[in-house]
Amino acid sequence: MKKNNKNLIAAVVVSVMFAAGPLAALAATTPSLGATATFSILASTYTNSVAGTTMNGDLGYTTGPAVVPTVSGTNYGSGAPYSTAGTDEGSLLSALNAENAIPPTCDHIYGSATDLSLLPQPLTPGVYCISGAASIGTGGITLSGAGTFIFRISGALTTVANSAVTITGGASACDVFWTPAQATTLGANSSFAGTDIDDAGISVGSTVTWAGRALAFGGTVSTNVDTITSCSVPPPTPVVPTPAAPITPVAPVASTGGGTGTGGGRIVPLIGVVKVPTPLALPGGAGPVTYNYTVWNVGGQQPLDNITVTDDACGPVTYVSGDLNGNGKIDPHEDWKYTCTATLATTTTNTAIATGYSDDIYHQASIATAMATVVVGAPITPPLINIVKIPSQLTPFSYGGGNVTYTYTVTNPGVVPMNNVAVTDDKCSPVSYVSGDTNGNKLLDPSEAWVYTCAANVPVTTVNSATAVGSANGFTATGYAYATVLVGAPGLPNTGFPPKGNSIPWNVIVLIGGGMLAAASIVVIQKKRRA
Repeated sequence: MKKNNKNLIAAVVVSVMFAAGPLAALAATTPSLGATATFSILASTYTNSVAGTTMNGDLGYTTGPAVVPTVSGTNYGSGAPYSTAGTDEGSLLSALNAENAIPPTCDHIYGSATDLSLLPQPLTPGVYCISGAASIGTGGITLSGAGTFIFRISGALTTVANSAVTITGGASACDVFWTPAQATTLGANSSFAGTDIDDAGISVGSTVTWAGRALAFGGTVSTNVDTITSCSVPPPTPVVPTPAAPITPVAPVASTGGGTGTGGGRIVPLIGVVKVPTPLALPGGAGPVTYNYTVWNVGGQQPLDNITVTDDACGPVTYVSGDLNGNGKIDPHEDWKYTCTATLATTTTNTAIATGYSDDIYHQASIATAMATVVVGAPITPPLINIVKIPSQLTPFSYGGGNVTYTYTVTNPGVVPMNNVAVTDDKCSPVSYVSGDTNGNKLLDPSEAWVYTCAANVPVTTVNSATAVGSANGFTATGYAYATVLVGAPGLPNTGFPPKGNSIPWNVIVLIGGGMLAAASIVVIQKKRRA
């Protein structure tokens, strides 16, 4: 009976201890972050002296930077909820420390000057206690498994250049926490993950990719051309340019050779595609990448049918959603979504091709391409660029042609701003910038759409291609756009491709040489209906 009473008393004591606070548990658990959850950076002083830093999340500070970064969330400065977030940061730090103050004690205990990259990898969920400084060497670390990772460091935290914190096996950056007692310093060209709470200061080297948060409400955070994404923020939605305003078809006009030059109200089709890989970098080496594609009706004049999407490094590309009325055609203002997953072992640049056909008797083809690079083996985020081109004349000219103005819309579907953005056209020059740099920083930011124009005289049916380039993090992104202007010919009432129902099999042949997509290649796109 006495033994049973002792067991009962012990059970009651343990129960009371673990009921003392909401964070008491038998294993490390992720506490509530309160108002800090949406912040990429929260600091008393935030310093940033050069352009190029991007934050996918909120920003808060009392003393601001010399150069304001690109912020996809809200730049609160010291306004609400800055103070609330600061209070919640203190509560969060106390909660994480409490994980070490009650059973269980530290799951893993190490002495001073511990290089975490030298520990047996991967590291599993738990509380890691280092009684001194901690570092991450060139070998990096791998966090694997669902659960909470807490790194309680009584000294400084340092990562060397080109190191990586890799998340795998069900782990999440949202469940990783670092609480060093002294300053945090992240090396250049490295990748980091988790929420770092460090009022002693956080210094982020150049070209760092960070999935998590830099919280230093009582200290200073410094950045330099970095990308910090709060793990509570989903990937940005690609900017899809608005379709052109409808063009009224022109009535047939007799040409000097006896034919009609307009095709009786015929309209040239235009299709667009944007491709975004997730993730954009695999610093730990080979791994899976999911490509998400958005296909839309650029011209916006008529439905497009027989839609196909292919990718030269991923297959099959699977339709997900977007056909709102179920008619199997991309109607104006519909965005169709596709997806594909591939395992990449090396840094890969691949090309997707979207094809659609005009919903009329001509069944004329339109194509669009999208290229993307995924970096494997280094914590570097490459840029993405997309371009669409719309000629002012979507109905055919009569024989002899006429003047056309091409409008180009360039967007950034990635997460890093691009510099040195330029647009050229193989049959029109000069291509002139019109508008779009809303903050005047001369960088194509992910939320911006830059518009260019070029005017030319088109005497005969012409297919031309435009090229857009932009650079970031040592990579150059390239995009291509194609458009056709039809011109009637003497004695030939119809121009372009044969009408639907022609008994002779035909293909749309796109030459991909001379710097268009890939040197000395030919892609043949066979007419095909979507399953």
